[in-house]
Amino acid sequence: MRSSDGKAVSQIIGAALMVAITAIIAALALSAVLGFAEIKKMYLVAFTVEEVNESHIKVRYNGGPDHRYLSYCRGIIDGIDVGSINISIGSITEIEHGKSGAFDFAIACRFVDNSTWIVYSSRLHSRMPNP
Repeated sequence: MRSSDGKAVSQIIGAALMVAITAIIAALALSAVLGFAEIKKMYLVAFTVEEVNESHIKVRYNGGPDHRYLSYCRGIIDGIDVGSINISIGSITEIEHGKSGAFDFAIACRFVDNSTWIVYSSRLHSRMPNP
């Protein structure tokens, strides 16, 4: 089919098809790349450090919307695992730290999908007893 000026309509259709095919290929490539990226669920549970004294940290587990997915939690002081933390809602766990001055404290939790997340991290200071 020819237009009144003699140019073929097929050139317009051809250009439109090339743009459409390019867009489809780009979309397929993008979906393939994003399909390889693993998206992990983030969990929300809460802990509160109740007290830090010269020898212990008292940690309270407050629960959270993802409590049912929680397997276990461990305390970490200056990068070293110092033991498990009770994950009954409202429970308080005492953790011996043996540090004087400032130290890093974190809580790492394992969830039912076998992912491990740091759910609490802070720089703490041991408090010496008043004389």
